This record gives sequence, structure tokens and C-alpha cells, in this order.
Amino acid sequence: MPCYLPEKDNDLIISDLKIYRVNFKINKSRRIYYRTFNKIQNLFVLIKTNENLIGIGESTPIKSITGDSKNTAFRLLSQAKTTLKGCDPCDLNSIHEMMGNTSRKSGVISNTAINAIDSACYDLLGKSKRKPVYQVIGECRWKNVLNTVTIYIGSLENTVNETRNIMSKYRKYGIKRIKLKLSGQPKIDKKRVMAVTKLFPGDLTLDANEAYRDERIAVKIFNNIYDLVGDRILFIEQPSPRKNLEKLRYITERSKIPIFADESTANLQDLYKIIESHSVNGVNIKLQRAGGIYWGKKMFVLAKKNKLDVMVGSIQESGVGVSQDVNFLASISDYVIGSDIDTDLDLENDIVTSSSRIPFKNGGRFPLKDHGLGVKIKNSVKTLMGSTSKIDVN
Repeated sequence: MPCYLPEKDNDLIISDLKIYRVNFKINKSRRIYYRTFNKIQNLFVLIKTNENLIGIGESTPIKSITGDSKNTAFRLLSQAKTTLKGCDPCDLNSIHEMMGNTSRKSGVISNTAINAIDSACYDLLGKSKRKPVYQVIGECRWKNVLNTVTIYIGSLENTVNETRNIMSKYRKYGIKRIKLKLSGQPKIDKKRVMAVTKLFPGDLTLDANEAYRDERIAVKIFNNIYDLVGDRILFIEQPSPRKNLEKLRYITERSKIPIFADESTANLQDLYKIIESHSVNGVNIKLQRAGGIYWGKKMFVLAKKNKLDVMVGSIQESGVGVSQDVNFLASISDYVIGSDIDTDLDLENDIVTSSSRIPFKNGGRFPLKDHGLGVKIKNSVKTLMGSTSKIDVN
């Protein structure tokens, strides 16, 4: 089982912390059951040390998904500028303890902000040890985990076109899985599933994002789909409302397709409730909601101890957050059954250089071999960071 943290053997000290608001354009709208995304607005932190090493982290606050707003995340990150100055960024236990204390004392709660700090500190930890993050926090070997590319909610015609586009665009990368967002309308969802399976020869995962309010209807349509398609549907994420674990358990106990918790298992506390309720077959761990790699590893260990399947997902991250996600994924890859880390793939422009973007090959996302997270910021963005804290990536 991978360890949490390596032995401490450095003298790095945090000398400065800077915060940036960054806007990204996406090539097409992303519609899920309760939200449509037309652009991405994230926060970034740069942590500088006394040895001039710089670590980077990304925060993706979306109230309906992560529970915090951009203003809340910014407030907590602003407090961290004072709290963490002079601290050792590689002492992750102390860093998280201090962030937790700061959050409790101020009443400002933002796991995405804590995730950004966590990312920057692990980036520095890897750089200080001259190793990729995944090698520092887990086993040095790793296996390829198949990754999905998402088709968001749309018309039947749109779904068919998106399937063809994905097959064409990612065929050379060995794509083997597609993820289809569900609308909660059984007849429409069934037609869209059937259309994708007819065109795409690989496996599917389905994600309802809480769309099925009636658990009986959910069971009926899921089992109907299974009878038509079979094991090609690997699992369904979050079919019912996140707080109603009784409905979730009802569906899981009767569905022929395995059920995974997504919104219902945002953090470690949620995972304890999921385990106690026996309400799912597996969980989707997302670092932005968990509070970073530090807490994501704890969630992973707890899930495996209780025989829950694990997948790793993303929440509107750019190349920085995706690198953090993939390093986490690689560190636990022997035990993970899939990933859906794809939110950087259709950005018109990214904050990181093309050579340091996480590759998609052989059907999965691969961590970089460079030290730390391995990402490098574009020179044009670096220039803007020197003069402003609000950046539009063009």
C-alpha cells in the first residue's frame, strides 16, 4: 500500500505566496443536469521558497459542485499568505493542520483553496527531491488506467455528432472509454446511450449528476439499458440526490449496473457516511473537493479498506490541476479501475506549455517524468503574472 509522505530531509521555507484569477475559454458548452459551463474561471497560487523554488496549485471553486465560491476560496488563500509564511512546504502534515486551523478560526471554508496549497506544496516536495510527485508519494511503478472523454447533455443528434468527433479526435490516442452525461429523462437517456454504443466499440460510463429524483424509475431504466447493452456499461455515477443516501442505496441494491458515488462523497467525512450507509459499489475521488492529495490518499485507503472500487475524476481543471490529479492517480494506479480526467482537453488555450501538458495515450492519462508536477507556465502568462493578478488566457 502506498505511503502518505516521505521522510522529511530539506530546509525549504515559504517566503512568498501569490494568488491569481485566471479565465479560460472552452471550445463548447459543458452541460450537466444542474449546470452549464461556457467558460472556466479558476484561481492559482504560486508558492516561492527561500531557495527560489516555485510550486503551483489550482483551485476550481464552483458553488453547486465544490460547495465554495471564488470569493470564499480567494479569502482563504489570502489568509494563507500570512499563515504559511516561514513554514516548511514539505511538511504536509503541518501545512494541512495550519490550513485547517485557519479555516476554523476564520469560518472561511474552501477545500478547493486547500487543494491549491496542497498542490503547490507537493510540487515543491517533488522538486526538492528531484522526482515526479507520483514517485514521491506512492510506488515508483504504475500501470495505465483507462480514461474517459465526456459527452455532455445534448440532443440525440448532438450526442451522435460528439461521439463521432471524439472517435475521430482520440482514435490515435487509443481511446477505449467514453463517459455520457445523463439528463434524468429515461426515454431520452436510453436513446442517447444506445446511439453511443452503436457507434463506439469501447466501454461506457454514465453520469447522472443527481438527475434521477425517483429511485424506482432509475432502477427500471438502468436495468433496461443493461439488458440491451450488458457489461459495456461499467458503472453509473451519482444517479440520485447527493444527501439522500437511502435513495442511493435503494438504486445500488437493485441495479444490474454498479453504482458509484460522486457528489455524495466530496470529502473524507462524506466517505465515512457512504461506508456506514452501504449505499454504493464505488466512489469517485476528486482532489478539488477532498482538499488535495493529502486527503485524497486518506480517502483512497479508507475506500479500499472497506472494499469499495475507486476511480479518480476532475472538476473543470486546466493543465495544472490535471497534472495534480494524474500524479495522484499514478501513485495509486494499481488499485484504481478508471479515471475521468479530461477537463483540460478542450480548452482553447491553457496556462501551461504544450510540452508540459499531461499526455493522452494508450487510452489513459500519463504523468510527466519531470520533477514535481512537471508543468511549466507559458512565457506569455508569466509576463502577465508579473503585472496583474487577473489573467485572460488567449
